[in-house]
This record gives sequence, C-alpha cells and structure tokens, in this order.
Amino acid sequence: MPKSSKLETLAKRARIVDVASGLFRARGYADVGISDVMKAAGMTQGGFYKHFPSKEALAAEAWSRGFESSAQAWNEVVGKASNRKRERALIDYYLAPKAPERACPMISFEHDASTMSENTTSRQAYRDGVKGLHDTFMNLATDIASSEEDKNKARMHFAAMVGANLLATAIGDEPWIAAIRNSLLADVVEE
Repeated sequence: MPKSSKLETLAKRARIVDVASGLFRARGYADVGISDVMKAAGMTQGGFYKHFPSKEALAAEAWSRGFESSAQAWNEVVGKASNRKRERALIDYYLAPKAPERACPMISFEHDASTMSENTTSRQAYRDGVKGLHDTFMNLATDIASSEEDKNKARMHFAAMVGANLLATAIGDEPWIAAIRNSLLADVVEE
C-alpha cells in the first residue's frame, strides 16, 4: 500500500473515532448505529469494517479518545492559569456548560459502561479513562510538595465536581444545583 493511502486510511479511521466519540457522548452507545457514525463522518456504512471489527471495538477507541481529549482540554485550561489558581480554573472549566458531544466522558459513557460485561474492551476503556482523568486532575490541582491533607481535599473536589456535573446534566440548572457548584468553588482555596 502506498504511503499516501496508509495516511489516508489512518486519517479516515481517526475521523470515525472522533465522530463516534462525540455521538456516543451526545446520544449514548445504544442510540448510535454504525450507519449514524459513518454518515456523520462523511463515509459509507460499508467502509466501517475496513477499520473496525465491531461497534464495540469502535466504542472502546471512541471512549478512549473522549477521555484523552478531556485530559488535553484540562491541561490547556490549567496551562493558562497561575499555579495558585490551577484547581479553580479546572473546576470552573469542568462545570461550564458544553455541547453534548463535548460533555464529560465520565458522565456520558457511565451508563453504557456499567451495563456492559466486565471483560469488554469498552468497559476497560471507561475504567482506564476515569482513572486517567482522576490522575490528571490530581496532577494539575496539586503538586509534589502538597500535603496528604491537601491531596485528600483535591480528591473530594474531584468527586464533588463530577457529582455536581452529573446532577446538572440529569436535572438541569436548578437553584439547589447551582448552590452545590457555588459551595464547591467557594471551598477551592485561591491563596
């Protein structure tokens, strides 16, 4: 296969993965068919199996891509913040409204992951992705010199941040949910 064809094939595969990641975030695994993904990617359904053996194999890659893109965005946001305001910047960014296809993969993929068999590659991709975002948060929100107490507080902020986002996604922007978000942000120290 000529070099340009290999590059073209890789570019098409990456496009399919990126499109699927957004569609799975926005609509869920069960509500997105292979034809939906391929149409949104501007390709024919018949070409799918040149790239993936199954929808589940695509989901594993798409979910991993969703987690990678979230971690990348978190790093970019924190890169613009001063050291003392990293955690606040990250939580502000995370809690800000986003288009469904850019929503938090921990929340978007949770239901599908929890209903899949333990040994599926998608379930493993979800498990690895959540752990990766937790680790990214901890690395960005704390530093090597942080006390164990500060690290524990950061862990609580991570859990509260995800919980607040989950509630806002499921229920909407009710005043009591806004109060939860505001309490979380007030608890983040900006020395």
